[in-house]
Amino acid sequence: MNISDAKRLEYTLSLFREYLTAKRKQDYPKYKIVWNYEGQLVTGDLLKWSTTPFPYLVRPKMTSDFEVYEEKLSIDDEHKNVFPRNVREAWFDKFSNQWTSLDDLYSNPEVLLQESIKFVNSLNLDDIDQPQYQMLNVNYLYNKLHLKFVLLAPNCDLVPISLISSEN
Repeated sequence: MNISDAKRLEYTLSLFREYLTAKRKQDYPKYKIVWNYEGQLVTGDLLKWSTTPFPYLVRPKMTSDFEVYEEKLSIDDEHKNVFPRNVREAWFDKFSNQWTSLDDLYSNPEVLLQESIKFVNSLNLDDIDQPQYQMLNVNYLYNKLHLKFVLLAPNCDLVPISLISSEN
């Protein structure tokens, strides 16, 4: 999976949790994707969220004076055809039927991952603009190495192989 699709997959999983938490007014476990990256099993975040009470996606940027700031990735109508709005809209079109309960799907990580991959693969979208080739809060599962970040190659291949609850 290229970096754009991997980010879409991570965002797709966050939408399930966001939707169920809002609809049911209860907390649901957060899943982390276990990736096969260069023959290693790793977990980490491809997306960065704000640390505000109501988190939103951000990406680090730098001014010409080398000042770092976080740019908000908007989901408003002006950004309808770009990430994350385009994935969000497609997700709600597919999964948010008023007669459907997503609780069973979300409580079965194996099926949730398979359906999420299928959903991302069905999207006919261009690559994400300025995708930031990095993984944050990286954990290598075999040797328990933890890194704050790992820079990824632009042509990296991330293979999703499992989901684990982030509470583990």
